[in-house]
Amino acid sequence: MKTACLICFVCDPYLAVFQKNIYLKYWKDEVDEVLVNVNGINEQLKDFIFDLWQDDKVKVVQKERMMRQGSAFDLLYPHVSKDIDVVMTQDSDNFIYKKGVITEFVDKIASGEVDAFGSSGNHAYPPTVSRAIVAKYGTVRFNPFMTYWRKSILDQIEDLSWTSYGYEKGDSFEPVGTFEMKGHMEVMAKLSLEFFHLTKKYKIIPQAEFEKYVHIGGVSSIFRRFFHSVEGGDKNYIRAKGSRINIYYLLWDYIFWKYTKDRVPFPEYNKEMLRLIKEELKLHEGSTISDLEEVLERNKFLYPGLL
Repeated sequence: MKTACLICFVCDPYLAVFQKNIYLKYWKDEVDEVLVNVNGINEQLKDFIFDLWQDDKVKVVQKERMMRQGSAFDLLYPHVSKDIDVVMTQDSDNFIYKKGVITEFVDKIASGEVDAFGSSGNHAYPPTVSRAIVAKYGTVRFNPFMTYWRKSILDQIEDLSWTSYGYEKGDSFEPVGTFEMKGHMEVMAKLSLEFFHLTKKYKIIPQAEFEKYVHIGGVSSIFRRFFHSVEGGDKNYIRAKGSRINIYYLLWDYIFWKYTKDRVPFPEYNKEMLRLIKEELKLHEGSTISDLEEVLERNKFLYPGLL
C-alpha cells in the first residue's frame, strides 16, 4: 500500500522546522510522498519554508496566498500520484513521535478491516443538524489533525472538496437528506459524510495518544493572530482588548522557538518572536521565561520522544 501525506503551513518558520525534524526522525520512511502547502503574506518566510521542505519524498511544495486548510488541501489533492492507496492528512501542529504509527493504520486499511481513520468532530451548525448527523454516522467529520482514507473510495466522490460547506433550508445533501434549516459544516465535514455514505468501515481514533502522537490544536491560528508582526502584515494590527494567549499555547510557541531558532536564519524575526512571547507572559500575572522553562521541565515526560 502506498501512502501520500497532505500537510499545510502558515508562515510560522519555527513550527515548520519543528515538524520537519519530527518527520525526518520518525515517519518519513512510512510514507511514499508528501505534499506541502505553505500559505500566508510573508514572502520571505514562505520561501524559507518552501526550501526547507524540499526532500526526496516531498512531491510538491506550494506557495500560496493566505487561505484556510480545506482550500489548501483542495490545491494539493490533484497532485497525489495515481498509484497511491491511502491519503493521509496531517496538521502542521500534529506530531507523530513514535515509529510505526502510520504503518499500523495503513496496514489495517490494507487488510480490508477499515477504510478510514480519524478523530471525531461534531462541526455542523446549528446544533440540531449536528445531533441528527451524529445519530446517523457517529460523528459529523474526521478532524483534519491526522486522518487516513482509502483513496479508491475518495475517488468515487463527485466534485470532491476538503473545504467547509454551507447549506440553505431545503437544500438536499444525499448523505444527510434535506436540511430543515440554514447552516454550515467545517472543513472536511462534507467530504467525511460523503465517504461515510459510501462505506461503514470507518473508525474513530483518539485525538492524542501521548506515547505516540499529539495534536496541539490552534497553534497556527494563534500564530497568525498574536504573532502578526513576525508573519508580516498590517503594521497597525491591534489585538482585541482583553484577549490573550492561553498559557498552554504560549508554552508551545516558546517550545517551537526555543528548539528551532538556531535553524531559522532571520535574527530580526527570532528577536521579535521572543519579545512578543515576553509581552504575552506579562499578561499572566507577570510570568517570565523562567516560569515557562520550569513548566517545560515538569511536563517533558508527557511527550516521550517529542521534547
